[in-house]
Amino acid sequence: MGFLSFLDKVFAKTEKVGFKVANVTHKVVVTGLFLTFLYGTYGLARDYRAYFLMRRDPKYKEYLLKREEFIRKAVEARNDEENKAKSNI
Repeated sequence: MGFLSFLDKVFAKTEKVGFKVANVTHKVVVTGLFLTFLYGTYGLARDYRAYFLMRRDPKYKEYLLKREEFIRKAVEARNDEENKAKSNI
């Protein structure tokens, strides 16, 4: 019976080590998920804060109008080029 008791001790030690490794792994994974959630929440709050600060800026409406005018001119120029290319064909 010496070999069986030795085998039982080895399995018991292995089981204890397995439980410890599983607990540590679980703690690491849960902590990682929690930190990922916190970082995502922080990023969302940071971006919304920047957005709302920008929206309160009085120059923002002027910027939007200038950007809209620039885009309108760019689209018109592209359409003119396409129309010229079609008429040359």
